[in-house]
Amino acid sequence: MYAITLERFEGPLDLLLKLIEREELAITDVSLASVTEQYLQYIDKTTDLRPEELADFLVIAARLLLLKSRVLLPQFFVDDEEEEAAGDLTSQLALYRLYVTAGAKMYHRYRSSQTCFARERPPRASVATFSPPQELTTDELQRVFAAVVASLETFVRPAPELISRTISLQERIRVLRTLIASAHNLDFREILADAKTKTDVIVSFLALLELVKQRHVLVTQDTDTILITSYEATNVTQA
Repeated sequence: MYAITLERFEGPLDLLLKLIEREELAITDVSLASVTEQYLQYIDKTTDLRPEELADFLVIAARLLLLKSRVLLPQFFVDDEEEEAAGDLTSQLALYRLYVTAGAKMYHRYRSSQTCFARERPPRASVATFSPPQELTTDELQRVFAAVVASLETFVRPAPELISRTISLQERIRVLRTLIASAHNLDFREILADAKTKTDVIVSFLALLELVKQRHVLVTQDTDTILITSYEATNVTQA
């Protein structure tokens, strides 16, 4: 039988954790069941526990006995509350170990006088400077600069006739609203009358779809004619 040395523990979980660590076991139901006898031995030999402390130790002892019974006799009947009480002991002890580990690290830092940390100075942004050698003359610098410029590809500005102006969608929407408001009815071909490129046609079509979506215009088709009517004119006609 394992002989446990009587020590003063901070509570039943502290005792359980020490027993597990002495046996170098992982925190599992099986390992807790294996140290149940040692836990009960400690309670039996300890005589200086206050009644409220002893009650805490006895509660954990009951859960350990239930857990050991479940490990040894899997078919042993327990209700849902007992099953939950036995299963939670493993997770409760694992959480307690996290607190103990964190507390030990904090104590170590305190004892090592590393209680404060200075903020590191952010790196200074380096400023590009030009410090030519003293023997460099202005004539030599001019020749170097001219050689660099000559090595660059010549930038050719396109001719004015090659630069096409692309209208924006919002601009085209404003133009169409003005046209439809003044004429009330328009053929789709009239909208494309001033289109000079495929881009203009696409933008005009997208602008028309946006006006339909915003319920500013109504689009109807009669054979090969697409008629665009403003909603204001439609409401007046219906009235």
